[in-house]
Amino acid sequence: MNSMGRLQAKIGRMKMKTLSRIHPIRMNNTRGYPSASEVVLVTVGFLLTAILVPIGMNEIVGANTTGWAAAVKTIFTVLLPLLYIIGCAIRWIPRG
Repeated sequence: MNSMGRLQAKIGRMKMKTLSRIHPIRMNNTRGYPSASEVVLVTVGFLLTAILVPIGMNEIVGANTTGWAAAVKTIFTVLLPLLYIIGCAIRWIPRG
């Protein structure tokens, strides 16, 4: 293999590593790019999340908490949404 071939192979490996780090879904093909079905599934997932999360947060904040202890109200209305946001950040933000 000549030096140009080795350089192209090295760039290909670096490209694959970089894409696998920044892309949140597992890539099943050999080129390193997501297939059309993977893109559609991730898009539908994001769309459902964008619709359902605000509805869920509205229900949590607007829940009838009459008679609940103050600590339980705080955990339910403040800590639960914060834990959800932290969980999303851990799942979807790529690690260096």
